[in-house]
Formats: sequence, C-alpha cells, structure tokens
Amino acid sequence: MKNKFTQKIIVITVVLVAVAGVFGFFKWRNDENGADDIEKIVWQNGTYVYDDAAMLTDTTENVVNSELNRLDVTDVAQVIVLTVPTLKDHTIEDYANTVFEKTGIGGNSDKGLLVLIAKQEKRVWIEVGDGLEGELNDGKVGRILDDDFVPYRDKNDYDTAISKTITAISGVLTGQLQVSGAQTSTQNSGVNKPEEGNDSFAGLILLVVIIIGVILAVATGHGDIILWLIMTLLNNRGGGRGSGGSSSRKSGRGFGSGSSSGGGAGR
Repeated sequence: MKNKFTQKIIVITVVLVAVAGVFGFFKWRNDENGADDIEKIVWQNGTYVYDDAAMLTDTTENVVNSELNRLDVTDVAQVIVLTVPTLKDHTIEDYANTVFEKTGIGGNSDKGLLVLIAKQEKRVWIEVGDGLEGELNDGKVGRILDDDFVPYRDKNDYDTAISKTITAISGVLTGQLQVSGAQTSTQNSGVNKPEEGNDSFAGLILLVVIIIGVILAVATGHGDIILWLIMTLLNNRGGGRGSGGSSSRKSGRGFGSGSSSGGGAGR
C-alpha cells in the first residue's frame, strides 16, 4: 500500500515537471517566432541613419550621420536612427528592443542607443543600452522627446525633429547639455505595456487545473494515460519553422554584442 502511494507521488511529480516543460517550450517557441518578422540592422560603413521609411532628406541624413560618427569614433556612444514603414502589429517598445538585441548596438561596451520612428503609427521610441542608462534614464529621454521631437512631429517636420533630438542626445552624452528628468512611469512613456499580473494569474489557474487533473487521473488508476499524453507531446514538439530571414544575413562589422537595458521612452 505504501509503495503504491509512493509510486503515485512520483508519477504526479514527473507529470507536473513534464507538463511545465512542455508549456515552457511552446511559449519559448511562440516568443521566438513572434519576432521573426523584425530584422536586425546590417551595418553599412559610416552609416548611422537607416531611413527605411524614407522620412528624412539627404541633407538631414548627412548632418546626423556626421554627428553620430563623431560620437562613435570617440567612444562616447554608438547611436543609431532607424525609420520603419510600420511596426507590423508589434508595440514600438518591443520592436525597438528586438532590433537592438538582434543587432547588438553598442558593441561590448553596451554604450548603444536606438532611435526608432514608425511612419504609419507616428510613434517614436528611444531604446537605451546598459552602458548609457546612468546618463540617459527614462525621465531624461522622455524630456528630450517632449522638447525636441514631439513639437516638430506634430508639424510633420521629421527632419527638424530628428536633428534636434540627436543634438540633445549628443549634448547630454558629451556633458555639454544638462537635461532634468526623474525616472518615468509606464504612463509617461506613452506605451501601453501588457499587464504582467494578468499573465501570472492565468498561469496560476492553468497550473491548478493541471494539478487537479493529474491527481484525479492517478487516484482513479488512469495515470498511465497522463504519462502517454506527455510522452506524445514531447515526441511531437520538433519540426518547428526554420530560422527567420534576419538570421541568415551577414553580421555587420560596426555592431557587436551590445545589449539593451530595457529602459527608454516613447511618444
């Protein structure tokens, strides 16, 4: 009797671990596939403005490229400007973070910064690398956008908006400009972030349902069915889609392994 009870406990433990592994695996696959349509930036020598949405004039691109090249060669920071036609149903924060991480902006020093502008959605986001978070916290980035980007975007003057924004960022990074700004909340960032609490609650309910189901199955002598189901799921988990188009592109020599701090602000 005691041995049967022990066996049931072992079966329940194994099943719970297996179920958790299966759900974790499929969640990871879904998260990875969800970012496949966001491509990294391929480095072009001496280029820091990637105007994929054709929002800037050649004059603005040249002036901004020159300033950002100066910041890069003097090891102040690697600042990249990217415009895209649309966010493809992603939030601008997720889009910017994905581009930043895939590209490796900032290299080994993590002193990278990405200014992302979405044409269709009329949104802007500044993603800050780990190495610059102390100099450009969320509050300062938000203040720069409010003062130097938003007023000109409202006039559809993106040339002035990006020029003044880059000048302000450069001024802060080189110590020539002081910008006040405390850490901002999600509301100030202008982005509706998903509610993590809801996800946690749903996960808790799912776990409780699984536990109850497993206990009932084992108690009624049907534990072998649960084990069969888990083994079937594990055997069929392969065969997913291949790597996205961006992974086959050559790594740009101007980028490295820079990572985002997860901080930034958008408007």
